[in-house]
Amino acid sequence: MENQGLTLRRRDLREKDNVDKENAPVRSLGGRKMESSTLSSQKLGLKTQRSALLDKCMNKRKRTLTEKSNNRQNDTQQTNDDVKAFLDDNAERYKSKDQSQRQQQQQQQQQHRRQAPLPILPIIVPEHIRHCFASGSYVPPADMTSPTPSQAKVKSSAAPVPTIDRSRLSTEDDKQVCDAALAYEVKQESRARQVRLRENNVMDWTDPLLVAEYEEDIFEHLRKSEITTLGSPMYASNDPLENEITWKMRGVLIDWVVEVHYLFQLLPETLFLAVNIIDRFLSKRTVAVEKLQLVGLAALFIATKFEEVAAPRIRDFIFMTDDENIKEEDLIKAERFVLQVLDYKLCFSNPLNFLRRASKTEDYDLHSRMLSKYFMEISCVDHRFIAIPPSKVAAAALWLSQRMLANGSWTPEIARLSGYNSSELKPIARLMLDFLSQPVAHDAFFRKWGSRQLMKASVFVRNWVTQYYKNKGKRRQ
Repeated sequence: MENQGLTLRRRDLREKDNVDKENAPVRSLGGRKMESSTLSSQKLGLKTQRSALLDKCMNKRKRTLTEKSNNRQNDTQQTNDDVKAFLDDNAERYKSKDQSQRQQQQQQQQQHRRQAPLPILPIIVPEHIRHCFASGSYVPPADMTSPTPSQAKVKSSAAPVPTIDRSRLSTEDDKQVCDAALAYEVKQESRARQVRLRENNVMDWTDPLLVAEYEEDIFEHLRKSEITTLGSPMYASNDPLENEITWKMRGVLIDWVVEVHYLFQLLPETLFLAVNIIDRFLSKRTVAVEKLQLVGLAALFIATKFEEVAAPRIRDFIFMTDDENIKEEDLIKAERFVLQVLDYKLCFSNPLNFLRRASKTEDYDLHSRMLSKYFMEISCVDHRFIAIPPSKVAAAALWLSQRMLANGSWTPEIARLSGYNSSELKPIARLMLDFLSQPVAHDAFFRKWGSRQLMKASVFVRNWVTQYYKNKGKRRQ
């Protein structure tokens, strides 16, 4: 009985505790009392807000996707409409023609090909050719010919053939020398014609590349800019403690460059540019003697890539030095350094351009041109010509060759084309004769111009100077 009473009592206490727990207040995190009913209502409110927010986000996303889909459809439709309009326009514009219309169009095209192309003219026509366009259509001058396209092509691609006075040739050896020189001259001019300014007495209006209407402007620009591309005539005359290079060393270097240039059979323009690069570089930088040959090699390497159509390989340049200490990497570094010092300004008023302008005739004399080129190359090996403009060197060389051969005179037309009178050229010619009257100091230069293909110009000039110039000076004394 006691056990049953104890069990009943425990059950009553347990039921009482459960009732007290249900009615007891609930404490929040802040320690405040909250009723169970209040907490339940707040939980229900949060669920409602969360549900409303999710519905709002879903509706917004649906609207965005719907708008994008509509825009994509509109763009596709617009693209299809544009393509259809383009195809319809092409179909309307390029309708198929019948056979007769096609034949007529082909005949018009063939007739158009037969017509010689007109020159490319500037917007403002120069005064000296404005009369050709006075009537609104092009009318060629009276002294101009109208070659066929095939003739024009041959004329623009082939070099002018020089004339030879064969009455002066007494022996068979002289004839062979002249023939070899003629072949060499034509070959050089044909190669140079690809990259140089090409001039003719009659302006070739059928070849737009000649830009004949700009001839005066081009040479006026060359005359103005040639002063800015000259080296300093005093760079080897400074204090020997600061500069180890002397004029004698410079002469030996240029003589070696001339020999390498001749062995590679390069264009004359390449030699003049290489010498100009050497003088300009040495005017701005002091170079040790052991690096002087590398400077000359780098200058010739740069000039070759600038002027030639096909340049020799680097290993060929290195082979010409006979110096095991010079590697290909050294030449590339020297090339980069020379270009940086010169600020990559390689455009040079080459004296050959002025010589061709002053002697531009359809039948120019081979002997005069050959001697003129020989005299111009003297300005490369002799340092006294560094400060003389190339145009003046070219004019003096042509004037001296005329006097030496007693061939022609310095006409007003030649003076106009060269830009100098004979009185202005005599001091330069005397400087050339002074160099020629001295003992031979540049062996490679003398041997080059003593070859058969260069008409043995150095031997002829040496004999002429010994017989006439030196004897004349002795008689005056």
